[in-house]
Amino acid sequence: MGLHRTVSGSWLQGHLSTSAMLSQTSKSPSENDTKIYEMRTYYVKPKAFADFMKLTNEYIHLKSDTNSKLNGYWTSDIGGLNEVTHIWEYDSYAQRAEARKALSQDETWINNYIKKILKMLVKQDNLVMNAAPWFDVKPPLSTGGVYELRMYDLVLGKKEQWEHRLVQGLPDRCKLSEPVGLWFTEFGHLNRAIMLWSYQSLDDRIRIRKEAQEIEEWVETIRDCLPFETRAFSKVLIPTEFSPWR
Repeated sequence: MGLHRTVSGSWLQGHLSTSAMLSQTSKSPSENDTKIYEMRTYYVKPKAFADFMKLTNEYIHLKSDTNSKLNGYWTSDIGGLNEVTHIWEYDSYAQRAEARKALSQDETWINNYIKKILKMLVKQDNLVMNAAPWFDVKPPLSTGGVYELRMYDLVLGKKEQWEHRLVQGLPDRCKLSEPVGLWFTEFGHLNRAIMLWSYQSLDDRIRIRKEAQEIEEWVETIRDCLPFETRAFSKVLIPTEFSPWR
């Protein structure tokens, strides 16, 4: 199963800029890569948000020290208030388990951070995601802007059709700007596609999306993907000072 579009190297060079790498045929994550990404969302009590961010800025490095790779850490600006979203990268589920075990034995992490922030939270959510095997996850080309997190809930059993149509139009969209990453959920909310975009500003986003509406192939791609989606929503995220992806 997977995508059935054959793509040559010259086609890639002519249609993509740097990070979107389409293979000749897509492979399942288990065949292609064991790497996983965990996206966590914490909903913070409004009065505690400043204290939560101060503690996180001070202690989040302890989690990275346990072989957990932090890709990005953001606060929500539009689409959710008093929320933080962070994405962690692991080479395997075994590495994630080992890192979590090490953290559970770190008294500084438990006593100075976890026990304090738990009182500040309303709830926590997490997803485990696999990157699309035909698209490279990599940091944004520029820093200092904003991010848009877009999530698409797909019709059960229609992921392949949605993916197949997206891959045909995405190269033209990437001429204007490229996603930082494109993932599909493995655990948590299932049948969900997640795209993370980086822009210099929200005005820059509006300009780029307006230009994208003039690209016939991309407009047709959006139209053809719609029947395979049950819901779509987005959030505007602001990278924190300690976020590797800025």
